[in-house]
Amino acid sequence: MKEAALLELLDRLAEAGPSRELWRALLDNLAQEIGCERVFAFRLRAGGGFRIVCARSHDREDVPEPEGRVSHYAVQKMAASGRPVFVADSRRDRRYKTEEALQGRRTAMSLLVLPLKARGEVRGGVYADHRFHALERPPESAGRLGALVSIAALALELTERGKSTAEGRRADRPEPPVEVGDGQEGGGAGATEIPGSPPPDSIQWFEGLLSANPDVCDVFDTLRSLAGADLPILICGETGTGKSALAHAIHSASSRRQGPFVTVSCGAVPEELIESELLGHVKGAFTGADTDREGVFVQAHRGTLLLDEAAEMSPALQRKLLRVLEDGRVRALGAKGPIQVDVRILASTTRSLERLVREGRFRRDLYFRLKSLEIELLPLRDRREDILPLAGHFLEVYAREASRPTPQLDPRAASALLGHLWPGNVREVANEMRRIVALGRTVVQPEDLLLAGKHRTAAARLRARGEGGGSLAEQVEAAERGAVLEALRMARGNKSKAASSLEITRKSLYRRLERYGIGGREDDW
Repeated sequence: MKEAALLELLDRLAEAGPSRELWRALLDNLAQEIGCERVFAFRLRAGGGFRIVCARSHDREDVPEPEGRVSHYAVQKMAASGRPVFVADSRRDRRYKTEEALQGRRTAMSLLVLPLKARGEVRGGVYADHRFHALERPPESAGRLGALVSIAALALELTERGKSTAEGRRADRPEPPVEVGDGQEGGGAGATEIPGSPPPDSIQWFEGLLSANPDVCDVFDTLRSLAGADLPILICGETGTGKSALAHAIHSASSRRQGPFVTVSCGAVPEELIESELLGHVKGAFTGADTDREGVFVQAHRGTLLLDEAAEMSPALQRKLLRVLEDGRVRALGAKGPIQVDVRILASTTRSLERLVREGRFRRDLYFRLKSLEIELLPLRDRREDILPLAGHFLEVYAREASRPTPQLDPRAASALLGHLWPGNVREVANEMRRIVALGRTVVQPEDLLLAGKHRTAAARLRARGEGGGSLAEQVEAAERGAVLEALRMARGNKSKAASSLEITRKSLYRRLERYGIGGREDDW
């Protein structure tokens, strides 16, 4: 690559900053210099994991679904050592497997991960691979490749700086109507035109689900890394947080994606029909059994079975379920013998199974069978950065279904969404956006929203009355900190009671204590 090309990239970076087009041009040059088929730029997240900034092919085209094409192990190895990682034959080592491999696609023959550093710290990296021939080990000397990597590191640092100052710049100028959705996945992130919403490249997708919250993104990263495993997973969270949607996403990302996905509502199974529901029956097995019926385990054979609201299982249902999980065989009522089934189990609950075990209301052995991995889905009030991206996503989806243009959010309407507590969580956002699309609005005004006043944050109520200072985000934080302090006072410092009174988990309470600098001493609260 000629020096003129390097100077052109630096000029573009100085003039327009780390734009999308700059990243594309930079990666196109890197692909040419490395001789790779695909090249990805990524940044490391403070809480672990990484996010793709840009992904390009040697044909100078964007790479779709880039997260599934990157070896998480290789990225983690580079981040831990701070040194380049080169694997001449990655197919010989299972640790370098990607989601592509689990989907039966051709995977990289060799790969290279180069660190992007700022002030001596690894902030991200460049990931290059080739599926059809081996890459050459990069030279030790910097040369042109080193110059390109240095430009990429500078672009990544400028991207990070831009995020920290973007809100301040937006607050200094009038806000236009918020563009929500652009017809592409992630288009809902267009709501980032107002303060308090996340940068577009901070939003991570997992099988159709989105989040900019670091804790949820960590969940996505964990699930990607375990996509090839058949571990039972217990999904916990309030009503409407998306437990069933996440379960379906886990199934879609797994090697069982071609098999059935079956859901059984545990609390809705009548006591007298438990065996028939789980195991099935043959014709004539009992009065009213006019035909053969497959149980849910047979229906889910070579697929996934979701036990929805697992905490509502009766003792009899728990006993029958445990027996099937132990030997993997079911015998339909009236059948001559058992049959073997191959089923992955997922379970969801709005209640703490651990507490039910302590109270003697849920079998301990079944609990540990269901929870090889436990995932907590945060309520929307604990991940407010997801409100506008979700609203934008649902507006786009429902507008497409209705063959209508995607509505835009007026900044005041977007602020109202941010000020709402969303007791119904993601489901409530989806229903509200469906209603907005049905109204046929092109620009959504605050008066178009049906948000119950009792479910607004304290800061939003102050704002509506013209009281309170600072930005909406600052007022929300002040009100939330006050609520946490009051709950601790009322509970005399008992964090379990305080969390219960706030209707949040202990984990969520500890997260707030750390965020607001609230210690354990009584003087702090």
